Amino acid sequence: MTPQHPRLTVAVAAFVALFATACTASVPVVQMSSTPTIEANVPMDAGGFTSDEEKPATWTDETRAAATTKAVAAVTAWMNVQGGESRWRAGVSAVLSADALEFYASVDPRNISPGAVAGTPSLAADTSPQLARVTVPTTTGAYEVLLNRLDDEPWAVQRVRKQ
Repeated sequence: MTPQHPRLTVAVAAFVALFATACTASVPVVQMSSTPTIEANVPMDAGGFTSDEEKPATWTDETRAAATTKAVAAVTAWMNVQGGESRWRAGVSAVLSADALEFYASVDPRNISPGAVAGTPSLAADTSPQLARVTVPTTTGAYEVLLNRLDDEPWAVQRVRKQ
């Protein structure tokens, strides 16, 4: 009896032989020659700072003044709507963080009352040296400005909102 499809029969036989060989092949095992060790006198990194360039944020008179100054600049730019939208956007772009600019991208400055800072800004109680809330009194009411910073970097304005 002759097979109907001799090529198919040869192909199946070759596949079975190849499969059988692959299943019985041995897998090489890698042996470790030694166990890694750690010297006992090497200090482990405890998350501390390793150079003078990496300083954690702290509250000082200067950082409080910097947060307040940045908040006043943000409110001043926010309320400077007389020059039109392009001038307003250029002004806030100079003081707001990239995240804040994205957040406020759809704001129409025609909906913001023009005004000016009128009084002394107040910094909320020190809670974290990376976060500051400053209330800025204006001729149209008070604004709250939220600022943050990483380590000892300058303050970044994240939000400006009328109270």
